[in-house]
Amino acid sequence: MAPAEKDEQMSKAWQVALEILKAEEQARQPKPQPEKPEPAPKPKTEIYSWKDKLVKDRKVLVDEKGSGKLVKCRIVSPTDSFHVLMVIDGETLIDDDYEDLEEMLAAYQEDSTYYLHLEDKAFKESLLVAVSVTEETTFTLLYAEVLLDS
Repeated sequence: MAPAEKDEQMSKAWQVALEILKAEEQARQPKPQPEKPEPAPKPKTEIYSWKDKLVKDRKVLVDEKGSGKLVKCRIVSPTDSFHVLMVIDGETLIDDDYEDLEEMLAAYQEDSTYYLHLEDKAFKESLLVAVSVTEETTFTLLYAEVLLDS
């Protein structure tokens, strides 16, 4: 073998050895981890509940800022003399006396008890639910369940 051929073979062997060393070095380097997406915020449930609650003037059941959904609201009263206010995202949805709400089929009387049921009201910015009376009233139940986007 001629010296020029021998030098060329050594040069190729040297290049192969360098490539192997580079590959081994890269294998030892920690691989960049793909960025994990942030987990979606989990909704949070808030329960507001009062039994046998005396209301002298006005009782705010829910006053939430942010987005979410009123899952359900229950008002149980011994009298039909009460007023309900519901404001969603700054817009008044309900501002009525019980007897006006009876027409919505969400309110009904059974024996001497008056019931009001509201459900599935989504909001993006805010939710306010309040009950008002002209005479002191002890409500059998004031209840609201709200699912908040966290």
